Amino acid sequence: SLAGLINDLLDVSRIESGKGFKIKKAPTDLRGVILENVDLFKSQTDKHTFKVDVPDGLAKIELDKDKIDQVMENLLSNALKFSPQGGKITVSLDKTDEKVKVAITDTGMGIPEKDLPHIFEKFYRAEAASIQAIGGTGLGLGIVKYIVESHGGKISVESELGKGSTFSFTLPTRTSKRRRGRRIS
Repeated sequence: SLAGLINDLLDVSRIESGKGFKIKKAPTDLRGVILENVDLFKSQTDKHTFKVDVPDGLAKIELDKDKIDQVMENLLSNALKFSPQGGKITVSLDKTDEKVKVAITDTGMGIPEKDLPHIFEKFYRAEAASIQAIGGTGLGLGIVKYIVESHGGKISVESELGKGSTFSFTLPTRTSKRRRGRRIS
């Protein structure tokens, strides 16, 4: 949509200028963020099935909910766009002591291997005609990468042509805590 393109261009401009694209972290229920976004996309399609593997009991972590919503929306939107009717989208969350990993897997067309190293670059679009036919700005994944890295995380992709793709991102569960006040000796 035109509004989506304008918002993406504004985000890229803010990121590049270092002005206006602020990450405002607060203790947040990541499980709730994931489920809320999956429910939103489930309600928009009856052509895909969703499997959600997000365990209970995850402590709140420091993140910017609006920005992580943007990450989830982009990755779920891409999973739907590039998966055929009847495709399956799996969203999972795994936790270690120091990080959480969110993975979104689709049963779509996959991404050519030569395109994988460039997939998070601004304006990059895979050359395959089947991908070009779907449309998009080539901005979303670059913005997603910036948001994840601004949270101290990493994003990655694994893909196989004809089988689908998995986009994963990690976020730290612990933030560095600075001591306040005077040290007692």
